[in-house]
Amino acid sequence: MKKGTALPLIVVAIALLSGLVYLLIGIFPKKASQPLPSPIASPDKFGDWKTYTNKTYGFSLRYPRDWNIKEYGDYSADFYTIDTNSKEATPGAAIVRFLKSADKADVNEFQKINKLEDGSQYAEPLDVHSQVTKNQNLEIGNNAAIDYFTDRAFSALEGPRGEFIHTIAISKEDTILKFISHSLNREDQLRLIDPTFTKIISSIKF
Repeated sequence: MKKGTALPLIVVAIALLSGLVYLLIGIFPKKASQPLPSPIASPDKFGDWKTYTNKTYGFSLRYPRDWNIKEYGDYSADFYTIDTNSKEATPGAAIVRFLKSADKADVNEFQKINKLEDGSQYAEPLDVHSQVTKNQNLEIGNNAAIDYFTDRAFSALEGPRGEFIHTIAISKEDTILKFISHSLNREDQLRLIDPTFTKIISSIKF
């Protein structure tokens, strides 16, 4: 190789190599990096339901938008399907009720039902004859809870033939918080009221 020709050859080689690299990049373009998809927020399964909050006992629950509520301090609340402002809302007309009690009788009743086997029944002679059926023990917000039915039979002189009550009772610091729904019979309770009542209970947060 003649002296002085090496440098031009190196320059030509570099130019050819650069052109080859450019050509390869054009043939095999680099894929553009795709942005990570943003996490999709979970839809609120309660939709536009309203919220009831009890600051004294530290819980909240959701209830249907078209229902109305009548509160009695922090110890009770009745939920109605009627407009409580335009119509008389008696406690007996409530579809769902919240009650709190620190009475010894209610604490003892909770403990009694809590100890029963699931499916067990017992009858209590009150002013009416009540058949209590234990469904199951629960835990709601780290509090012991029980799920049970009460089937009440009335005499012909006392009014309706009966009343079927579904109760979720929660024991919180020696206070019993009861969430109750009721109907005239078991069939209407389980078919019409319980689906909404069950959803309300599932919304309870402490």
